[in-house]
Amino acid sequence: MRHAAAPCRQLLEHLPSNLWNPLAVDSPAPMSRAIRIEAVVERHHARMPRYVVVPSSAIAQWRLEGTTIVEGTFRGIPLGRCSLKRWDEKRWYVELRADWCRRTGISTGDRAHLVLEVASTELPDELVKVLSESEAARNCWNRMTANQRRTVLEDVLAAKRSETRTRRARRALRTGDRQSAGAIIASAQRAKRPGLGKGR
Repeated sequence: MRHAAAPCRQLLEHLPSNLWNPLAVDSPAPMSRAIRIEAVVERHHARMPRYVVVPSSAIAQWRLEGTTIVEGTFRGIPLGRCSLKRWDEKRWYVELRADWCRRTGISTGDRAHLVLEVASTELPDELVKVLSESEAARNCWNRMTANQRRTVLEDVLAAKRSETRTRRARRALRTGDRQSAGAIIASAQRAKRPGLGKGR
């Protein structure tokens, strides 16, 4: 995980913590321990994404309240940053991206050890810098919900180059309202594949 540079942190020290504090993006239990379970890759339909189910009991210590970004491995292969979503009271699930499955050869029915931990929500240097330099950006960030902040954070982190991360941060926060961030969120929602059914 990229850590914010010290100068950026110093610039933000005078700001209310909820404008840049990573816990303002998501708030899982602090110091959450990694969980290790035996999981099976499942799929309801060829047009739907593959996924693995995580029992609520396995992550009870995390005290989650909603969708949370996690990192981990399946069969020892890194999953990258992905969303852990609530299915019902007894189950959560992680969708497996189609490109990841193709690249790793993971298919429906495969069984292996799944290791997950709550991903860091610390803001990357580029996002911190944009917030520190622009009052309009801070106002925009401050009005966002936790889910909106998480969407913007993941969009910025998905870029490999620093220049691209900076451009995405500025695009999301360039106005004093939610217009730019809203465009990113709408785009992410359109890109979502069909959801899972209620039953198994």
